Amino acid sequence: MSSLAPTKRERPVNTLPSRTGLAAWFGPLLSSTVGSKYLVALTGIVLTGFVLVHMAGNLQVFAGAKAINDYAQMLKHNPLILWGARIFLLAMLLLHLYKALTLKQRSIAARPVGYAYDNTARASLASRTMVITGAVILVFLIFHIAHYTLGLVHTANGVNYLNLHDPDYAGDPARHDVYHMVIAGFTTPWIAVLYLLAQVPLFMHLRHGVGSLFQTLGLNTPRSSRAVRALAWVVAIAVCGGNALIVLGVWAGVVH
Repeated sequence: MSSLAPTKRERPVNTLPSRTGLAAWFGPLLSSTVGSKYLVALTGIVLTGFVLVHMAGNLQVFAGAKAINDYAQMLKHNPLILWGARIFLLAMLLLHLYKALTLKQRSIAARPVGYAYDNTARASLASRTMVITGAVILVFLIFHIAHYTLGLVHTANGVNYLNLHDPDYAGDPARHDVYHMVIAGFTTPWIAVLYLLAQVPLFMHLRHGVGSLFQTLGLNTPRSSRAVRALAWVVAIAVCGGNALIVLGVWAGVVH
């Protein structure tokens, strides 16, 4: 009986690939299921680090107008770093999304007909809805960029908040009053509620995703499993709690 698989004589083991360059090594690896899982984990680490830093930077709103506005101005005065980071994060996001969808598609293709009895008692809701929560986060991210970065939502349009409140930087027409942009945005009820609701899928995605990346990288061992679960909870609570705290701070009048 003939076989479609190459024999050892046709393709000897432990030999260099016929092509040269890194692509010959990494191409097949990164396109494999194992390689795709590693890419999802590594890009997930980058994106998790970003949401932590982003949240921490935004918490400066509690330090007053000058603190958050100086922070925003520092970023704006370093366009090479700012745009380099934006392009890098966009690439990480697209790669994370593409590989996650690829893995999901392969999983469905491997079992086109579902189980007669779906016994998923041990699978958490967060683990079963990772693609859904990821899609919701992506939609909210687009809105968030349109809201604060592009100023397409009128209540947070930076053009309406130039040098109107803080005398420390009055006279600089290029400097936006980010502090009062935040207040204007979150004193609009539907926007504030939308931001709070967005923390739910983000929390679920982070809580399961952080644990999963440790599992993929082989770091979630029986000895470390409790610490990994605790870290996942801490990261999810820190990010989503910090984001929600800004909205609630505006509501409560702490940020005014």
